[in-house]
Parts: sequence; C-alpha cells; structure tokens
Amino acid sequence: MAESRVRVTYYREQFWLDLGRVRRALVLKQCDGELQTIQHLADEANVSRTTATRFLRAGRGSVGTARALVDRLGLKLSDILEPIEASPGARGGQST
Repeated sequence: MAESRVRVTYYREQFWLDLGRVRRALVLKQCDGELQTIQHLADEANVSRTTATRFLRAGRGSVGTARALVDRLGLKLSDILEPIEASPGARGGQST
C-alpha cells in the first residue's frame, strides 16, 4: 500500500508531501468528469504518464513536475507540503 505522506527534498530543504490529498484531488476530478485517466492528467500537466505515476505513488520528481501536476488538480504546493524542521543539533539546523 502506498504511503499517504512521504518525505521529499526540494532545493535542499526537506518537506512532508501529503500524497493522500493529491490522490483525493485526482479522484474528485475524475468523479467530476474533468479528468478521465492518469494519462489525461499527465498530458494536461505536460509530463509523461510514467512521471505522473511516479509522483502519485511516491512523490518522486522535481518541484516543477509537482507544481504542474498539483496545479491541474486545483491545489497549490503550499497545500500539500509541510516543512520538516531540523533539530538544533542536526546538520542544516540553526547555529548559535
């Protein structure tokens, strides 16, 4: 079973990506008749079906790919991304 939330890195920053919300948006667009298939979503987002499937399964892909797909689904990246805060002692954390 696919995860509903996965860790992704964009521009060296880590985020939680809410794939469950993305998938629900896809199902609703399909139910409304706006999208028929993953291929249709991919075509409208100007990415390959394979790329769209990879993103929907595991959140893999560039930030540009993510933006193109979620825009077509009526979402924004800020709707599905949550920054992962680095612990103070972790690499990339705040220094004193």
